Amino acid sequence: MVLEKKLADDGPSTVTPWSILLKRENHIVNQETLISSEDAGSLEAIKKSGLCYDPRMRFHATLNEVDDHPEDPRRVLRVFEAIRKAGYVSNTPSPADAFLRLPSREATLEELLRVHTPEMYEKIIKTELMSREDLANLEKISDSLYFNNESAFCARLACGSAIETCAAVVTGKVKNAFAVVRPPGHHAEPHKPGGFCLFNNVSVAARSMLQRYPDKVKRILIVDWDVHHGNGTQMAFYDDPNVLYISLHRYEQGRFYPGTVYGCAENCGEGAGLGRTVNIPWPCSGMGDGDYIYAFQRVVMPIAYEFQPDLVIISSGFDAAAGDHIGQCLVTPAAYAHMTQMLMGLADGKVFASLEGGYSLDAISVSALAVAQSLIGLPPGRLHMVYASRHAVETVDKVTEIQSQFWRCMRPKYISANPENAHVSRLHDIIRSYQAKKLFEDWKITNLPILRDSLSETFANQTLCSNDFFQKDVLVVLIHEAPLVLGDGKKDTNALSTSDSLLVDPGSLYIEWAMQQNFGLIDINIPEVVTGENKPYNMHEETKKLCTYIWDNYIELTSARNVFFVASGKAVEGIIHLIASRNVTKTVRCIVNFFGSEPLTGLKTASEDDLPGWYFRHSLVFVRSSDDCWKKPKKNKRRYGRLMQSEHDSATNMLEHHYRAVTQYFTHLLKKNDSS
Repeated sequence: MVLEKKLADDGPSTVTPWSILLKRENHIVNQETLISSEDAGSLEAIKKSGLCYDPRMRFHATLNEVDDHPEDPRRVLRVFEAIRKAGYVSNTPSPADAFLRLPSREATLEELLRVHTPEMYEKIIKTELMSREDLANLEKISDSLYFNNESAFCARLACGSAIETCAAVVTGKVKNAFAVVRPPGHHAEPHKPGGFCLFNNVSVAARSMLQRYPDKVKRILIVDWDVHHGNGTQMAFYDDPNVLYISLHRYEQGRFYPGTVYGCAENCGEGAGLGRTVNIPWPCSGMGDGDYIYAFQRVVMPIAYEFQPDLVIISSGFDAAAGDHIGQCLVTPAAYAHMTQMLMGLADGKVFASLEGGYSLDAISVSALAVAQSLIGLPPGRLHMVYASRHAVETVDKVTEIQSQFWRCMRPKYISANPENAHVSRLHDIIRSYQAKKLFEDWKITNLPILRDSLSETFANQTLCSNDFFQKDVLVVLIHEAPLVLGDGKKDTNALSTSDSLLVDPGSLYIEWAMQQNFGLIDINIPEVVTGENKPYNMHEETKKLCTYIWDNYIELTSARNVFFVASGKAVEGIIHLIASRNVTKTVRCIVNFFGSEPLTGLKTASEDDLPGWYFRHSLVFVRSSDDCWKKPKKNKRRYGRLMQSEHDSATNMLEHHYRAVTQYFTHLLKKNDSS
């Protein structure tokens, strides 16, 4: 039988074929020895954590006999077995167990309808009587779902067990609890199931606690660290001011499952629930311990403290764990333990964790064990990585800015001033005007006319040149982002003190050097935001167009036989594109690229076989020493140019600290060229 195959495992199992016939009796092996949530109020119970596990949840299995589906029935068994083998719980409950076994039960129709529509409930219940063929056809048209005739029962059992386990925490029968349940739930929306999820266990449990215990539970925090966004949970409470939903998930601009934009940072709730949804959307795979702990320290915990929940519910998916082939992230068991421990400092320790995803049987078992150990009070282990990645820092910065509209603890505060107003100016524009004025006074540097319509508005006053660059033999082209402004904001606003703020502009070093050498100069500033621009502005694409435009209309027409490019930050991509799309090899002597925190980019062209080789011989490419490129073999690196390690992480710092080395190298090349 297919069902027997799915229930088979190398570990012990209490499920036998005849137990299927008895499931409606709400009876499992040793059920009479379990302590109910209504009579477990002894001192011994209060000292313990609760654990709910029912092997009948493994009845939910795919009909495909050869398909090892990721949502494997063995997931819950492996989690329970990991906790049992560690000595914290036993098959026959004992007073010596660290966990108190809590009973399972099916959710009632009334409970399920607190979140889900009657139509959705009926759709799932119908599967109990469907033929094998109809179930197979339903799976084909469903959103990442499979069904058998036991699926509806298992979904009710998982949801009801979550409710009862959560109730044990709220009523003080246990100090905290872990529900090892399946099928998972956080993708199940109020009106439809999806993503391996039938009923939304966490949402139904949360809504039930608010209604059953209004004196004990007024505010609930739900933290969802499953690698996928919990679209169903977010929808259930999107306008509810009493439930704060915080999700950390792999997003990738909505491309990662569930494949919607629901999980973007800008979605913060609506109506009375505005500000009660906090999305922390990771832009890529590979996020690890340092990233999650950083997000907890900067966003999750500060907002949670300000919210002051009466109950904490963890949508505890383990598909961001290291080794999970679907999540492809690097979170270790120690990080899950640390996050659990931090959340236990809220709501007088009333924490309820409910199992969600996690599709590596090895990873889910060790990760869940770490959470269980934190719940019973054991200290977490050492983190694998303590530093946050650039992707994490940028994501968290964006989230804090957005959430600062709703939470006092978030900094920097959301900027409410509108640069389109007559009395408000973007500092970027003021600085560029100041630079243009000063460069004209010092070196007679003026605006370079940009005649092309598609660039005229975007780059007005952003491109400057020396007045005689057409006649110069040596031309230096500097292309960069806006200068850095350093300042210390006030405690409750974004206000900077102008007397204590500093303008950091290392590009001026290169300009001054070029003018002192009597070289020609083109200085290109790439704005990240364009004031007054009505059409969409893509910085990377506009930079590429600008570089080719200036090459075609100016540089290629000059007398210069020695052209030097210096590019930094996001502007580097424009130079890479120029090399690949135009024949620059006759006059360009050297290209210096400062990548800073930008990802390393190489030439992507097959138009000229030796072009990567030419780029390698005629370039200096400064890359931070922590970049992954230094861990890779040297083979095929020539397309990235001649890589140079830098101890600095930002393009601004690289421009400043490698200034002498770069200008001395330019001088060396010119002398070498003259002698030849």
